[in-house]
Amino acid sequence: MKTKKLNQQGFSHFEAIVLIVVIVLIGAVSTFVFSRKHNTHTGTTPKSYGFNSPYAITSDNRGHIWVVNNGDSSVTELNAKDGSLVQVLKDTKYGFNSPYAITSDNRGHIWVGNLSGNSITELNAKDGSLVQVLKDTKYGFNELQAITADNLGHIWVANSAGSSVTELNAKDGSLINVYKDGRYEFIHPMGITSDNLGHIWVTNDFNNSVTVLNVEDGTLIKVYKNASQGFNYGFNYPYAITSDSLGHIWVINGGDNSVTELNAKDGSLVKVYNGASYGFNSPRGITTDSLGHVWVANLSGTSVTELNAKDGSLVRVLK
Repeated sequence: MKTKKLNQQGFSHFEAIVLIVVIVLIGAVSTFVFSRKHNTHTGTTPKSYGFNSPYAITSDNRGHIWVVNNGDSSVTELNAKDGSLVQVLKDTKYGFNSPYAITSDNRGHIWVGNLSGNSITELNAKDGSLVQVLKDTKYGFNELQAITADNLGHIWVANSAGSSVTELNAKDGSLINVYKDGRYEFIHPMGITSDNLGHIWVTNDFNNSVTVLNVEDGTLIKVYKNASQGFNYGFNYPYAITSDSLGHIWVINGGDNSVTELNAKDGSLVKVYNGASYGFNSPRGITTDSLGHVWVANLSGTSVTELNAKDGSLVRVLK
């Protein structure tokens, strides 16, 4: 994340743009008014957020939201406070190649997983500048579908075609380990996240399950399936997964446009969210922010849904 092309001209002026988003919720009409900065890296004022088949989403420690657009190999940055557009990154120097995954680490860096390129692009969240592109067979990247960072300074990658998980050192991108063993039950892993209890959670969409690992050594803790622990988790082709500051895990189910919420401490079911009011439409990416909200990227809807993590209520749908 270095001096990016978009900031070479600098934000010397602002153009006022008013975006009226009318959301009909429980019979009430709420109108949100946002303003957006002039996006000088293209020399034109963007007429949209640049969402183009948004596939994954994350938040950084500055209160910004980052969305990868698989449709045109770009990344959109938003301000989580008001949903305003910060910038859209789209340049061959970033190495974006069908990006499917994104995460942020505690050093203020953004990591983008490129499915077609079997590579990872590292950016500086402060300005969106390029840090490095990791691409080597030693990493075991094989249809990289998801990526997360833990509190130990490590990056974890889910390789769907390889049915494996790669662990890297976020400080320099060096390889720590590649986990590929039948006991983990990694079957086409599509999502991965870490929680504040020292766990790594991996979704396996081909067998509707979630695998939990120990963040310190990668040992297996448990595999949750729909019938386990007396709960029907509603796992239906589970794709993306994230954790919040309340100690809960959120899982996107691509098979029926729903989201499952779990308790990270014991894996118990909290709730399954579905219904047209949430705007879920082929949801693929999910993240939480420092404000206590959950953000869902909808692939077919070309939109982003924002929820309140405390009770799962709808905040707004950005489209």
